[in-house]
Amino acid sequence: MPDRQAVDPEEITLYSGVENLPSALWDDLAALKPEVVCRRTGAFRLEDGYALPFLGVEHLVRPEERTISVPSGARRPGFQAGLVLIGYLLHASDEGLAGRMVTPRELEGGALFFQGPHALNVKPVADRYGRDGKSFLARAAEWDATRISGGDAAFRVFALPKVLLAYILHEADDEFPADVTVTVDANTDRHLPLDCIWALVNVVSARLAE
Repeated sequence: MPDRQAVDPEEITLYSGVENLPSALWDDLAALKPEVVCRRTGAFRLEDGYALPFLGVEHLVRPEERTISVPSGARRPGFQAGLVLIGYLLHASDEGLAGRMVTPRELEGGALFFQGPHALNVKPVADRYGRDGKSFLARAAEWDATRISGGDAAFRVFALPKVLLAYILHEADDEFPADVTVTVDANTDRHLPLDCIWALVNVVSARLAE
């Protein structure tokens, strides 16, 4: 059977770009009061939308135009990154960080959600860096990630102002294949729905493995 973890949803045409995001998401975001959104999320208000940092790059989200733009030379967001950005603007709460890292399966409802087709897609990272923790950390440093203890190489990074996640790499040896564990702040589900957390890990893993 094919490895479901290796599936990249953005290879499916329907999910290949921001233009395919559901209209209802844009409508819901446009209906919110900008001052409330900014207070909850840490985004900056623009005349026609929001400036929101995502993986170290400022993304300009404009609900009325239904566009997400980035500075010249930066990577344009695809469907999943767009889903994460809008999901965060819609759902982030006033709560801060819990200060405790957990696996996504430990979040409320996570044990049932993060399995099968929604298993966290870390295989590309393990394949790419299975014996190269140094390059793994160097790639993460491009996002201003912080090196932490754990495994053979590990880092944590603020993907969004209230969304902290960590990747922990256990390099391959003569007995065991490489393994990657993802953890998130315990309050992450207060700021992103589970499907957006899944999409976030897809995006981060894909970009790490490039």
